[in-house]
Amino acid sequence: MRRPDHQPDLRPLEKRRHPLELPLGFAGALVGLSLLALAFHAPGVAIAILALSLIVLLAILRDLILNGGR
Repeated sequence: MRRPDHQPDLRPLEKRRHPLELPLGFAGALVGLSLLALAFHAPGVAIAILALSLIVLLAILRDLILNGGR
């Protein structure tokens, strides 16, 4: 049986992105926002934002575990 020739991926860039790219970027932005809150001496706000980013990261981890790493 012949193997098909390797064809380059011609789909648009947004269709080739990893499905976790957006949630991880969102969690990273929340961590950066909490650092900004710490810079303005608002530790309560920073802790609340870090807790929200932890929830996002735990949801990503749950999704990875349930989907078998795909």
